[in-house]
Amino acid sequence: MSKSPRLVCEDVVLTQRLLGAPDSATTTNVSSTTYTTVTVIPTETGSTTTTWGSWDPSSSSSTTSWGSWTSGASASSYTSTTSAVPSGGSGNAAIAPAGSLWALTYSPYTASGGCKDAGSITADITAIKALGFTTVRIYSTDCSGLEYVGTAARSVGLKLILGVFIESSGISGAQPQVSDIVAWGQWDLVEMIIVGNEALYNNYVSVSDLAGFISSSKWSFSNAGYTGPVTTTEPLSSWIQEGSSLCSSIDVVAANIHAFFNAQTAASQAGAFIESELVILGGICPGKSTYVVESGWPHAGQPNGAAIPGPSEQATALASIQSTCGSQVVFFTYEDDLWKAPGAFDVEQSWGCADVFHNGTAM
Repeated sequence: MSKSPRLVCEDVVLTQRLLGAPDSATTTNVSSTTYTTVTVIPTETGSTTTTWGSWDPSSSSSTTSWGSWTSGASASSYTSTTSAVPSGGSGNAAIAPAGSLWALTYSPYTASGGCKDAGSITADITAIKALGFTTVRIYSTDCSGLEYVGTAARSVGLKLILGVFIESSGISGAQPQVSDIVAWGQWDLVEMIIVGNEALYNNYVSVSDLAGFISSSKWSFSNAGYTGPVTTTEPLSSWIQEGSSLCSSIDVVAANIHAFFNAQTAASQAGAFIESELVILGGICPGKSTYVVESGWPHAGQPNGAAIPGPSEQATALASIQSTCGSQVVFFTYEDDLWKAPGAFDVEQSWGCADVFHNGTAM
């Protein structure tokens, strides 16, 4: 499985030109299997009609047995069977920032790209708690992330934002992560589940495929007892171009927004920039809450116009973001991602920000 992705270098000011871009997708198709919307009357619900939106018939999820139902069967002949709710019970953790500080991203990888052991992950999660954060975001279920990060988070009193990572293998490659999360099922720790991270931007899926996968994943989580929000995350440009097609599938709108990649934005203006982007994001799916689930500033690398990387600039930028809209932002990231290539402006490895936060405040 791929690690957390490279950062998106986009000048968000230019995304306005994407308004009105056509969405030509009209069919949802994954691995030659077409998503369908099926209305059936399960025998457990008597005369109540249940709509299984965007069900993926190729799903390997073990939470629901579709029995011998076929497209030609009558509704009354279908019988559904549901597995027991996992040991974590039903529900979810409420999103509850500590004032202006909420969450930090975390990837359980060593500098060489291997998986950290349980002891190292516990030490990292304990350190994140000491910085004043209430929540940790992980991108996928690899490296025993659910078990190791989940156990550590519970022991220190942190909540989780879980991820289903979609990469070049598409939805079929991501589906097992849905099953992993359902089997783990400790919903009282979970504030949000993010299905896909810049999957549209990277052309790993079409918008219709992504909408269908979010809906089918959400049904799997709900059937297992989860009652919290499910969404996806994209850079603002992707939300402007295609986001309206996702509104019916998501519960909240989440974006990855990095002020550094706007060449007109200095570190001291980072908070105002993120706040202005949140306003635009709020217009994509009116009435839904908005969050920035990845935002930071590099402490090393090459300048991007007025955006200068450096330790002091990073501290200034993160303090600006925290004071302006910190309760809606997941900061990026706990430590440097030395396993990545240097990337644009040689900054990809240099977003670790644990040293910036002290007692709940970016200094």
